[in-house]
Amino acid sequence: TTASKDLVWSLSGGHTLTVTGILDTQTSGDMTINISGTDTELAVVAAWTEHSTNSGDQHHINIGAGAIMSMTTDVTRLEAINGSTAGVGKLTVGGTTTFSEAIGTTSLAEISVATTKTATFSELVKATTVSAVGSVTFAKAVTATNINLTGSTMSVINAGAIAVAGAITEVSGTTSLVVKNATATDAPSLTTFAGAVTTDTVVVGAANTSGAAKFSSAVTSAVSVLGGDHDDEDSTVELVSGLTGNLTITTGTNDGIATATLSGGSTAATLTGNVLSGTNNKGALVISGTARTITGTVGAEDKRLLELSIADGADTTISGVIHAKTLDIDTNATGEVTTLGAAGNVIGGDGETAGALQIAGGELQLDTTILTGTTIFDVKETSGDTAGVLIGAALNVISPVNFTTGTITLIDGVFAATSNTEAGYFAVQDTLLTDYSVATASNIDTTITATQKSDSVVASSLDLTTNEAAALRELVDSAAAASAASTD
Repeated sequence: TTASKDLVWSLSGGHTLTVTGILDTQTSGDMTINISGTDTELAVVAAWTEHSTNSGDQHHINIGAGAIMSMTTDVTRLEAINGSTAGVGKLTVGGTTTFSEAIGTTSLAEISVATTKTATFSELVKATTVSAVGSVTFAKAVTATNINLTGSTMSVINAGAIAVAGAITEVSGTTSLVVKNATATDAPSLTTFAGAVTTDTVVVGAANTSGAAKFSSAVTSAVSVLGGDHDDEDSTVELVSGLTGNLTITTGTNDGIATATLSGGSTAATLTGNVLSGTNNKGALVISGTARTITGTVGAEDKRLLELSIADGADTTISGVIHAKTLDIDTNATGEVTTLGAAGNVIGGDGETAGALQIAGGELQLDTTILTGTTIFDVKETSGDTAGVLIGAALNVISPVNFTTGTITLIDGVFAATSNTEAGYFAVQDTLLTDYSVATASNIDTTITATQKSDSVVASSLDLTTNEAAALRELVDSAAAASAASTD
């Protein structure tokens, strides 16, 4: 361009203009190209330059409905590329390209990235659809309806809090979403994802960099949150809605902590999978939303979580076995229920004498898969003192209906960790068929014993005949644990 003079090109008629050389701007000499008409294309090969970052020294590309701007070669682009009106025009990226200016301040219809290529967007991006056969990296806000990945990776590498709008969807192939901070040794900046996410993997943080992500809609993926190698590199992932896939929480070296939170309001949500710890006795899971269900296990014998924390009033169901250094259940009132679907939960540090079982109160529901002779909480590896078991208020245990005889061990310990006051907080809710009693021996083990009610007592309480009461008991005894009949 000529100094102090703007230049405007208009391309139309379904033709293609290929520019193989460099276009430069001069002082106060903008370059504007307006592309209009179906299949009209501006094909750019070389990198263009701008005299300065001043507003009057810029390249402006405006793409109309059905028109295209394409580019090849691996270069850094300085053009501001927009739809001529909101939601029109296509940008095709055929080279590994870094865009240093905003793309779609007036939104485009589509951005596509070719196979084996990577498009890096340093500033904001707006388009109705982003289609990546190659990979895409974003550093600032992204506004789209759909972000479609085909055998590719989408990365968000940010230095400040940003929002990503749009559903992220796997079309085919192996896909991944990566979220991490732009700079090592820093605390992470939060990336918020508004739309549903479906990819093979989601990785938040890295071995030497922190990351923070909040997913407001459902996620279908194997999700990993990784703490870094510096004590400021604490990584977090927050799941507001459901997750279909395993959740792995890995604290890094030098106390780069990793934490996952199942949040949200009162709408029920399910984590369909297991919660895993990548580092033994490390990593935290916080359940703060109500009506949350985990269908699988939490931790493992040799990969225990540092802590599983369940908020007051969370009404949580955990179907599988728990292995955690500390289990902290903060429910504290009648009607606030934590449901356990499996016996054999191990609380305490693996190979340590550390951690605690902490229950503020409330109610503990035992599932029908928990049978006589089993142990609910094994606390033999907790702190080894009175802090190993902390019961804060009245705790009502709701036994499964098919536990009609014998004994269940509620707490199995090796140290007098349950005080007389704490033992006095335990109560067990009887069923129509069974009376229960609870006892703590020498402040160590707490057991629940079932005693069958007579058929005549059951008949009287339900206004049945004695034979009908006997038939009801036989039905319960013959029903398989966790069967529909047992639930009914």
